[in-house]
Amino acid sequence: MKHKRILTLLMVTALCLTGCEKKEVIEEEVYVPVSKEKVFQGMCGETSTIQVSMPTQQPSILVDLHGYETQDEKIAIFRGANLETEYYICDALTDEVMYIGVLTEQVYHEQDDEYISYGDFTGFKGEGTYYIKTDVIGESYFFTISQDVKKATFRSLLAEFDNTYSELAQNSYTAGCLLEPTIISADLMFSYRLYPGIYTDDLIEKYSANKIPDVLEMIKIYTDWLLTLDTSLMLGDDLAAYAGVLSEFYEAYREFDRTYANSCKKAAENAYGILEDLEDTQVKPELKFYADAGLYNVTGYNKYNKAAKAYLEEVLAREEISTQKSNEMAEAFDLLGKVSYISGTKGVDIKLCADIMNEFMDASEQVSGISKESPYRVYSEDMIAILRELQKMVIVDFAVSSQEYRNVLENHYHYILGRNKEFINYLVMPQESLTESQNQEQLKIKPGTWESALFVLMITEIMESGK
Repeated sequence: MKHKRILTLLMVTALCLTGCEKKEVIEEEVYVPVSKEKVFQGMCGETSTIQVSMPTQQPSILVDLHGYETQDEKIAIFRGANLETEYYICDALTDEVMYIGVLTEQVYHEQDDEYISYGDFTGFKGEGTYYIKTDVIGESYFFTISQDVKKATFRSLLAEFDNTYSELAQNSYTAGCLLEPTIISADLMFSYRLYPGIYTDDLIEKYSANKIPDVLEMIKIYTDWLLTLDTSLMLGDDLAAYAGVLSEFYEAYREFDRTYANSCKKAAENAYGILEDLEDTQVKPELKFYADAGLYNVTGYNKYNKAAKAYLEEVLAREEISTQKSNEMAEAFDLLGKVSYISGTKGVDIKLCADIMNEFMDASEQVSGISKESPYRVYSEDMIAILRELQKMVIVDFAVSSQEYRNVLENHYHYILGRNKEFINYLVMPQESLTESQNQEQLKIKPGTWESALFVLMITEIMESGK
C-alpha cells in the first residue's frame, strides 16, 4: 500500500472522528482464454494504423476509448434486454478471438427504458488494440490495453495547459479575466502538492532538464504575466484571485527560486492591501476567503486568519452549504479556500477543520451512494455537475485511502473517456465527420479549462492510489 502524506494532523483527527466504512468491490468473472495472445502495438493518444471503418450506427457495447491499463479493473457496459451469456474480445488487426467473457448483473434503467449488463475482463492483460463483440448487439469501438494509458492521458492534458497560459499571457487585463486561470492554477498546484512524484521534470520537453517540475514552469507563465499588471486598475474579485494564486505559487515555487517566490508573496500582500479598502459588496466573499486562506498560510498574520475563520463560521453554520453559492466560480473558490485552510501549517482552528472534512466526507458518501444506483456507475451524467464533487472525494481518498472511493473515481474516469451512453470521449474532439456545432456540443470538457484541471486531479489520485 502506498505511503500517504497526511495534509495536516488536523485532517487525520477529523477523519478519525467520522470514520470510513469499507465497501465490497466488484468480483472478477470467470473467463476462458481461447488462444495465445497476439499483441498489436498501440498507445493512448496515437493514431491507430488499423485501416477499418468505424461503425456508422451507435454501438451498444461501451468501453473506455482511451483504453485500460493492464493491471486495472476492466469493465465494459452492454445495452440490450435479450443478450447471450458470452462476449468476445477480438484482436483489432486480425479479428482473432483473444478472450471469452461472461456477462453479469443485468439491471433495468427506467429513465432510458433499457437493460444494462456488465462484462468484467480484468483477468485479460494482453497489451494491444482490441474490440468487443457479441452475436446479438454487434461490436464496440476499438480500445487499447497498455501499461501507461493514464500517464499518456495525463501528459497530453498538461500540454494543453501550456497553450492556455501562453495565449493568456498575450492578452491585456480586463475585468473578470483572472478568475478561470486562477482556478486552473490552484487546482493544478493542489494536485502537485498531493502528488509531487507524478509531476516530474520530463513531462513537457521544452521545460525539461532544469530540475523544476514542468507544471510549475507552465503556471509561472501566468504568474509572470500577473506580476506585470497594474493592480490599482483591478476590480475586487480579480484582486482577491490575484492575491490568492500568487500566495499559493510562493508556497509551491520557493524551494526552486526563493527570490521569485518572494516577489509573488509581496505582490499578493500589496494587492490585498488594495482589497481591504474596498466595500464588502465589491468582492465576493468566497474569493476574499480564498485570498485570506492563502495569505495566512504564507505569512501567519492573524488578520488573514481572523477573516478566514469568520467566513468559515458563517458558511459552515448553514444547513445546505452547496445551495448558498452565488455562482459556479464562487463555489470553486469556496472549495479552494477550504482546501488551503485545512492544509496550512501556521495553526488553524481544529473544529473548523473537522467541520470542513465532515462536509467533504458527507459529499463523498453521497456521490458513492448515488453512483452505486446508476447503471453507468456515476454520480451524474453532467460532467460539470460531478467534477467539483469528485474533487472533495479526491481529498478524502488521499487522507484515508479508501478502495471504495478509488472505485468510484475509476468509474467516473472511464465514463468520461467513453463508457457513457453517448459513446463520446469527453476530453477530445469526436469524429471529424461531425459538424462543427455537433463537435462543440459534444466537447463537454474543453482542453486547458478548469474542468480539465479537475480531471487531471482525478487522474493523479487514481495513478497514485493504484501503486
